[in-house]
Amino acid sequence: EIPRMYVTAFGALPVQVDIGSIYEYLIGHLEREKKEAPCNPMTKYYPDIGDVIEYILKNQMEFGIKIPDAVILGAIKTSAPLLVEDSHKKIYQIDDHAGITTSGLLADARDLVEYARVKSQVNKITFGSPISIASLTKFIADKKHVVTQYAGVRPFGVGFLIGGVDDTGSKLF
Repeated sequence: EIPRMYVTAFGALPVQVDIGSIYEYLIGHLEREKKEAPCNPMTKYYPDIGDVIEYILKNQMEFGIKIPDAVILGAIKTSAPLLVEDSHKKIYQIDDHAGITTSGLLADARDLVEYARVKSQVNKITFGSPISIASLTKFIADKKHVVTQYAGVRPFGVGFLIGGVDDTGSKLF
């Protein structure tokens, strides 16, 4: 059974991409990784591919696929009994060429996404060109790090995959 997913692409896709092919790609990648990865003797339990897939489906997996002219960002849709359908987003568009997929606390994600959008707009107005994906990533990482330097401030409880296409090609961080 194919799980429900959010999928967004930034850049020019050479072919039409469907959710089923992305899911099959992810499963194939996990199976190859299990076969190729040497077993660590310090590990007492090496999970079966079924366990890995179950973990991914239960734990809000996000993924990014980088191809030469585009980046595909995706996330598995989560559901909870008291959650209003489509009341939360996991993939955000920062600018025409960049996007972020999030995992963690929704409020922290929204705060950092708004910060990233403002930085992107300021760069576009100031320099007349879209912000590079590396610069955008650096701004977000700096903002996340700054709160760890002060006592009494909670660190951001969110993880990001940041991707997009700029002058140097497709990037995924």
